[in-house]
Amino acid sequence: MIKTCEELNQARVQAQLEIQSYACRILVCSGTGCIATGSHKIHERFEDLVKETPGIELVFSPCGGHDGETVVGVKKTGCQGFCELGPLVRIQKGDKVIQYVKVQPEDCAEIVEKSVLGDEVIERLLYKKGEKVYVQPDEIPFIAKQTRIVLENCGKFDAESLDEYLASGGFDALKKAMFAMTRDEVIDEVDRSGLRGRGGGGFPTGRKWKQVARQKETVRYVVCNGDEGDPGAFMDGSVMEGDPFKLIEGMMIAAYAVRAENGYIYVRAEYPMSVARLRNAIAQLEERGLLGDNILGSDFSFHMHINRGAGAFVCGEGSALTASIEGKRGMPRVKPPRTVDQGLWGKPTVLNKRSYAYENWNSDIPDPHEECFKSLYKDFPVFFVSSTAAERTYGIFFDNTFHTYFDFGFESPDYLSFGAKEGALNYYFFAGPTLREAVSRYTWLTGRAPLPQRWALGYQQCRWGYASAEEFRALARKFRELDIPLDALHFDIDYMDGYRVFTTNDKTFPDFPGLLAELKAQGIKAVTIIDPGVKVDPKYYVYQEGLQKGYFCKDKNDLVYVNEVWPGDSVFPDFGAPEVRGWAGLQRFLTDRGVSGVWNDMNEPASFRGPLPNDVQMHDEERLTTHAEMHNCFGHNMAKASYEGWKTATGERPFVITRACYSGSQKYAVVWTGDNQSLWGHLRMSIPQQCSLGLSGMAFHGTDIGGFGADCTPELMARWIQAGCFSPLFRSHSSMGTRVQEPWRFGDEVTAIFRKYVKLRYRLQPYFYDLFRECEETGLPPMRALVLNYEDDPNVHELNDEFMLGDQMLVAPVVEQGARQRMIYLPKGDWYDFWNAIPDNDRLMKCEGYLFPDTYNLYKDESVAYYVDALYGEFASKTAALADTVAAKGTSLDDVVKLASFIQEEAGLESEDARVSACFHNRLESSDPQWAEHKLESNASSYIMQDSENNYLWNSPTAEYFGWPEQGAIPDDVLALYDTYAISGLPAGPISCPGYAAMEAALNPDEEYISEGYYFFVTGHPGTDVAGQYFYAKTADEHYQNCVKAGWAS
Repeated sequence: MIKTCEELNQARVQAQLEIQSYACRILVCSGTGCIATGSHKIHERFEDLVKETPGIELVFSPCGGHDGETVVGVKKTGCQGFCELGPLVRIQKGDKVIQYVKVQPEDCAEIVEKSVLGDEVIERLLYKKGEKVYVQPDEIPFIAKQTRIVLENCGKFDAESLDEYLASGGFDALKKAMFAMTRDEVIDEVDRSGLRGRGGGGFPTGRKWKQVARQKETVRYVVCNGDEGDPGAFMDGSVMEGDPFKLIEGMMIAAYAVRAENGYIYVRAEYPMSVARLRNAIAQLEERGLLGDNILGSDFSFHMHINRGAGAFVCGEGSALTASIEGKRGMPRVKPPRTVDQGLWGKPTVLNKRSYAYENWNSDIPDPHEECFKSLYKDFPVFFVSSTAAERTYGIFFDNTFHTYFDFGFESPDYLSFGAKEGALNYYFFAGPTLREAVSRYTWLTGRAPLPQRWALGYQQCRWGYASAEEFRALARKFRELDIPLDALHFDIDYMDGYRVFTTNDKTFPDFPGLLAELKAQGIKAVTIIDPGVKVDPKYYVYQEGLQKGYFCKDKNDLVYVNEVWPGDSVFPDFGAPEVRGWAGLQRFLTDRGVSGVWNDMNEPASFRGPLPNDVQMHDEERLTTHAEMHNCFGHNMAKASYEGWKTATGERPFVITRACYSGSQKYAVVWTGDNQSLWGHLRMSIPQQCSLGLSGMAFHGTDIGGFGADCTPELMARWIQAGCFSPLFRSHSSMGTRVQEPWRFGDEVTAIFRKYVKLRYRLQPYFYDLFRECEETGLPPMRALVLNYEDDPNVHELNDEFMLGDQMLVAPVVEQGARQRMIYLPKGDWYDFWNAIPDNDRLMKCEGYLFPDTYNLYKDESVAYYVDALYGEFASKTAALADTVAAKGTSLDDVVKLASFIQEEAGLESEDARVSACFHNRLESSDPQWAEHKLESNASSYIMQDSENNYLWNSPTAEYFGWPEQGAIPDDVLALYDTYAISGLPAGPISCPGYAAMEAALNPDEEYISEGYYFFVTGHPGTDVAGQYFYAKTADEHYQNCVKAGWAS
């Protein structure tokens, strides 16, 4: 390791001494041109010859050699500068250098004999011009006229050796910049030098560095444009291949000068030598401590990254290049902003609020929202100041419900400020020292999200425009038909009678309770919308009762205040009053009809004839006050009323969604981000929006997948479902008059993607449940900004297109139109690709049951995904013929696979599959209590053996995957919290990979054994005369006797 300037000097001296120890160095040009003409074969031939020749020791890292032996080094250099005459080879002895041209493998032995062991020059391999022969490279006229600066080391040193670079003076410049100059002096020196960029504009380098250095944004990047300016040119490639260490040292000087901590080299993927040399250089520098943290014992840290581009010529332009690094389509953008202002990941964001000003006044703004909006639906008057410096993180909660203001450096970068139009200056200070601790303390004060019901974590479908019972029935059928899991359907305002809350439309929903019962039987819950506005209608029971009891808000003249919302003229309940929140019977109207959750909308409160005046009278508990004070917590109090009323009516954990809220609403409700649009910008924005909600205490949140307004495209829907399946609230919602957003409306490809990611969500439900339990105890949200987990990493403070799911999963969705790849920043730690590289006890658990035991012809050296896709494809092809039978039987392919896996595991012989299937079918259809817990078991005798602990599961893949103990029952928390077992004793998925015959048997059991009522089966013990025989029984007593006959009992 090189930790100090002194150690750097020592390493250089040692490297120089080692190079001097060589008796001879054979320098083989490994530039692109010479490699194309076969120089790699020349290099290999020289290595073989030197190893085979007596008296010569081949040394890769010079260290002196053995006594009496000639020390020879065979080295790969960068471009030696005369590509048309390649392959080029130089023989170096001390200061004497021979340049050979057009060398072939058959020439190598002669070179070793005459020029390495001897001192002869082989004239036929020298460069000739006319009658003149040139021995040394500097004598050749083409080279002699050149003054090499950037490429001065190319051809002279091993391009892959850090020691040889140090010996040539490498890192002297960086040392001088860091320890003999200030950053400003470095920039001034570069400016005075006249150095310019190599692009067509020739922009002065010093000026560009000055512009970057003076930016207010503290996170900066140094990007090396290694994309060729001309198609087919190798100018940049020559630098990257010939002297990668010099390139990196130059980037480090730039990074030091402008205070950047990360650098990116953009290089075409079709330049594998450049990529390989750069990777090698970075690895050596990191190993020796010259890249990374605290370089040479200073406070300067720098990390290097390589980005391989797709070879698009346009990516030679700066903004196209940065877009490509970010995983977007490489397209130039309009300037300004220039890359020095907003370059790589440089645009202002909504997660980091610095330099923005905001107002907290809950507002229903229908326009497509952007970062510049000062207020929206929700009011969380809390902010956190995070710093990588020790013990500098803190939070402030400004507990004032009036119209409040926050300035995070908009007026001046030197300070932050907050205030209010009215009310007390009450605020709470939460000391860290970490962001996690500050968030936890804030939620301890304001409340934490309770553990939700499991179905609330499933997929939910919604649209303003589903207007009849038949539409909902058709939706449920289609989701089941396409095998897309669905836990809830949401009913927007059209289910009501004239938009009157707590009513139903008897014409379009003639039997509302019956419809909900049908959906519930299919495992689908109903969630209904409720707005605060109550229609002015003397015949309407809610209006009559509220008017009689004085439950509605009044104006300054003590008259009931009237405005217009969906029902027309409407009045507004005073939810701040305890008696209004406890309005008896309203919630029961919904719960008695089978509704499982309520969705509070329009509760900012929104109104159509202008906003509610500030002097409208409202209550803060028993105290009478005004709308000016209660506006921001109107939605909060409505959510509290719904939560408490629902809990009283059902005794269950309520599921309440709210649009407007205040700090503390997380105790009562779930939120969504409001009426977004089907725009790529809103998909991108949904990530930092939700991360901000999590930091604000609102842990259960989501966004309208696909966008509420405008028309969603197939690509946007596919990308949104891929991102949205990781949001705590997993709901698609769209507006009347826009493209309908059921998955099948976008074609088969999008439907398949939709199905895949919805099913992924259900695989992750146990993890989500864990995270919500953690949230209930600590206040930390399931969906987290990376800064919450990696606060000490300055690179994550500005990341807005990645997020963490808990502490174990990093999610980086594709959020750019047309993108097929993207860059991902991985914080420090051990990371695994979820799809291809999760450590899985050497088995692919996610494939269990869906791969046929068969022989496959596959290509070697492919990715895991390739193999899995090929096997899945074979499965899909073979099971396609079963589709009609599966549909006719009223079951699903998933259930067929599960049952077939038991048949495969238990029958053993294909000839017995149908009979074993009949036993399982009889158990499944039996109403006998003895089968309630033992309908499907991997050990058919568990009931007789009184295996109440379900020990037979310890041979199952499920147990192996989760690492449960070899002995003992399934953990109580698995059974109690997750309920992942459809039937007790049945693992969450198949227990084996069944063959086609077992699947046919699952669908077609032996009818005779069905009708005669066989329930039990056992096979003969292998060590007995009845090995391989099958014994079937109708009763437990008969089965016990069969166990004796089979040799399993006595």
